[in-house]
Amino acid sequence: SGPSPPCHNRFGAHPPAVTVWRFDGAVIEELVRITTLPTPASQVRWGRSDYFVTSAHENGELVFWRSDSGTEVKRLKAHDSAISKFEFSHDRELVCTASVDKSVRVWDLGKGTDWKRLYHVETDRPINDVALGPISRAAAAGPPGKRPTKCCVIAAGGQDARNVTTTSGSTDQFNTLLFKLPSKETFPGLLEADGVTKGHFGPVHTLAFSRDGSAIASGSEDGCVRIFFFEPPVVGGARGVAPSPNGTGSQGVGATDNTAGGAAPTDASAAAAPAAEVAEAAAEEEAETEDASG
Repeated sequence: SGPSPPCHNRFGAHPPAVTVWRFDGAVIEELVRITTLPTPASQVRWGRSDYFVTSAHENGELVFWRSDSGTEVKRLKAHDSAISKFEFSHDRELVCTASVDKSVRVWDLGKGTDWKRLYHVETDRPINDVALGPISRAAAAGPPGKRPTKCCVIAAGGQDARNVTTTSGSTDQFNTLLFKLPSKETFPGLLEADGVTKGHFGPVHTLAFSRDGSAIASGSEDGCVRIFFFEPPVVGGARGVAPSPNGTGSQGVGATDNTAGGAAPTDASAAAAPAAEVAEAAAEEEAETEDASG
């Protein structure tokens, strides 16, 4: 089958598009404009080696385009419903997708592969965002003994707060779900529950791992960003605690739960270092940055 025709929407003469720009510090120049989208793109990310630009769509497809020409390279039918969010691994050879169909899926994008599904899980809520920890394609697609044993996939979402009944358990919809890779040989495998983080009172729309996978952050309609540590933060060592805007220490509060058997993250408010130590660590970080730039 040939490429889909341009989608139609209320913008009329300005159809939905994915545009690649170049910015040299002074001038912004349009390089490529892609208008042959199957539906309006809900998200775009740079793919492997910046060769690809990847767009997500409400028909459940990820579309991979050449970033230099805008030519369509490949489509991945990731879900039957709209893709909420997707994220690449650091090597950009894995992609994790989340959907309003309440599922999370991890796909193998390695060279020479058929872009098959490696892992998946069905949840009990609409998923708004997903994040991958510091995991490579080699580890995820390798034998069980080589896979990481810690949490490396997180997902969150929840129903619109106006549609959730005011019961004691209603805020459970807004917990962040933690998952680890299974230990079975066969693919696709079922992601294993590894606990939750609690504290939000509205749908969660954004998630992130720290670079080393030792902490996660979640942002919600309740107006809060919450940070949880899998291990106590170390100030002045390999990992520090970011000061809050008022200089009083790390932000993020809320209960954690590891009823699934995983290592529960530590509440950032309980693990935060004294303000003086945090400020000292921040000053050292700034000094190192200035030295490097000078």
